[in-house]
Amino acid sequence: PEGVLAAALDARPGEVWLLRPDAHIAAVLDEDDPAAVTAAVDTCLGGAPAAGRIPRPGKEQDGGVLPARW
Repeated sequence: PEGVLAAALDARPGEVWLLRPDAHIAAVLDEDDPAAVTAAVDTCLGGAPAAGRIPRPGKEQDGGVLPARW
């Protein structure tokens, strides 16, 4: 509720972050593109790859794993 995770990720208003259970950042997408969000979720669940949907450069740090304190 205090926005600690959003601050740690440098999340911006209007973004949708897709995190795997192991805290790997799977994708950072524009919330105004529901088809892209759906495609990214489908890809994470083993569906066809979402062509052209790559996380924003520089967002994955330490191999995409969040710090242990999160």
